[in-house]
Amino acid sequence: MEVGTDSTSRRVLLVEDNPGDAELIREAFEEHCPTHVLQVARDGEEALEVLFGEDPRPDLVLLDLNLPRKSGHEVLTTLKSDPYRRSIPVIVLTGSPRQHDVDRSYLLHANAHIVKASSPSEVRALVRLLAAFWLTAARVPTTSSSWLTKGEGEGGTALPDNGALPDNGEC
Repeated sequence: MEVGTDSTSRRVLLVEDNPGDAELIREAFEEHCPTHVLQVARDGEEALEVLFGEDPRPDLVLLDLNLPRKSGHEVLTTLKSDPYRRSIPVIVLTGSPRQHDVDRSYLLHANAHIVKASSPSEVRALVRLLAAFWLTAARVPTTSSSWLTKGEGEGGTALPDNGALPDNGEC
């Protein structure tokens, strides 16, 4: 499911297994972010298929933790272990307020951990805030960055395993 079609839009992957939560977030995106593309993955396996598939990579991931097939922490670990994809911002958006989950999310390099809003008006406000920061104010790497390529065997130069940027003045 996708929302938005503008050629200058940012791509957002929502990983959410609860249809009600996904629908509330989709509606808020339609209202506040009509030019951005929202794609929904219903479980961890589907999220990884999208993230590692042929379609353009998302500019932002909103990730639930309690997912079928693969947990949100497993998705986060896999994503942040890949040199080509680790720069994609991931916002953990979950029902879990447990400090253990917060700590683990940040240890796995999530960019934020947010407890899901409980009412439709709070969901709209949260989407508006996330969009204002992550889709408007924040600058994120794109797949067209010359130093950010899939690897030497695919026509480019891979990032070093330590994630350091090359010192060539291009960033």
